Amino acid sequence: EFIPEAAFREAVANALVHRDWDMNSHVRISLFKDRIEIKSPGGLPKGITEEEYLNGEISCLRNPVLGNVFFRMHYIEMFGTGIRRIMESYEEATLKPQFHITENVISVILPVLKSTYEVTADEEKIINALKMRSLLASSEAAAYIGFSKAKTIRLLNSLIEKGYVECRGKGRG
Repeated sequence: EFIPEAAFREAVANALVHRDWDMNSHVRISLFKDRIEIKSPGGLPKGITEEEYLNGEISCLRNPVLGNVFFRMHYIEMFGTGIRRIMESYEEATLKPQFHITENVISVILPVLKSTYEVTADEEKIINALKMRSLLASSEAAAYIGFSKAKTIRLLNSLIEKGYVECRGKGRG
């Protein structure tokens, strides 16, 4: 199982139930070696913020008849819980799902489950340091590993791009 079935089912159901049927476009599911991308026509309904959408705080069903049919067929369990279920499916995963929201498209990217990292030896040292202590400032990581701060920041940025590390906070560290 390369993609959690529950996450895939929820992402496809959300794409169909919440899509904007006034747009002359299709739900698009693209398969790649390392991920599946599901794109749904229509951005967020008016009045719902990206944060509310991602936290599952509110659900505005664009297609209530279709939503009710999916609910009665057990394709969806409850309204407004899809994003939370997708994230729970990846709780133990190295890479997490990504959500990209524009005015006209909502994209859900489901990465393939991996048990190993595709990193260099130096990047692996950073990951191992983060496994010991999950929150580190870049200067703390540099001191712990013995790299210069510039090299540590370069490695951290590479790991952020690959999706293995998440940057928190707004400070320079």
